[in-house]
Amino acid sequence: MKKINSNSINNYWNKYYKTISFDKQSNFANFVLRKLNKKKKFNLADIACGNGRDTVFFSNHGLNVIGFDQSKIVVKNNIKKFGNFFIRVNFCKNNLKLKKRFDIFYIRFFFHAITEKMEDEFLLNLKKISKKKSFFFCEFRTNKDPLINKGIKISEFERYTTHYRRFIELKSFKKKLSFNKFKIVYEKTSNKFAIKKKEKPSICRMIFTHA
Repeated sequence: MKKINSNSINNYWNKYYKTISFDKQSNFANFVLRKLNKKKKFNLADIACGNGRDTVFFSNHGLNVIGFDQSKIVVKNNIKKFGNFFIRVNFCKNNLKLKKRFDIFYIRFFFHAITEKMEDEFLLNLKKISKKKSFFFCEFRTNKDPLINKGIKISEFERYTTHYRRFIELKSFKKKLSFNKFKIVYEKTSNKFAIKKKEKPSICRMIFTHA
């Protein structure tokens, strides 16, 4: 099996998004939009935006949104299809800097797609590039997800099927957020958040902000 790092993860998603078609927005995007004050003009960062379906959805609802992704192919295709509001950025690199600050960070299906080392760097970067009153909306697979029983076992919570996944253990993740001076303001886990055909993954929806 390949060594799991930023490059190997990025290579998989480059290949994936060469063939994946554009779909309607996710249920999580609908959830986030309902939580926002529609009278306020928010700057929103869609991290690991993929094919841009949620980025475009937020843009169509009046938000100032930028879709960020590490994949060169993803960003190139999205700009060609939808416009120049996509940027190639690796949010897990050391000492990340962004010219723009955002009110809302939208982080769907990202935490379970990166290693713990990458996660640590990502959380450090979030503190540096966000405002004190920024909110972070995230959705990720938990270690209660049935998919954890499939694929090659790398560690207690890491698996490799067609690609790498790390199933998030909530207790330790919440401790890490607290250590990094983040405060959880909403948390709910369900197997009804991201149903796809017969798959009902265990998904946690969480909102946190600066403590």
